[in-house]
Amino acid sequence: MEQYYRKTPEEEENWKIGKTDPWKVCQTVIDKIKKTSRPSTNPIPLEYHEFLEVFTKKESMVPPPHCPQDHHIPLEEGKTPQYEPL
Repeated sequence: MEQYYRKTPEEEENWKIGKTDPWKVCQTVIDKIKKTSRPSTNPIPLEYHEFLEVFTKKESMVPPPHCPQDHHIPLEEGKTPQYEPL
């Protein structure tokens, strides 16, 4: 792993005697990480790549096939269910 920030001997001495602003050091490290980091082009984690076809737009628009566990919700005659987010 690459080391992002290494103190010089002068910075080390200033740190010991309290002349160094720790927030500045943190910001320097964060800036260097941002410069060297590559953004992920694929938002799906590697462990789910065997299921990539499930994440396609085409596959997500198709309902699952019927199966023996399907059930029916009886509705009262002449009434429509209210829309409520789950």
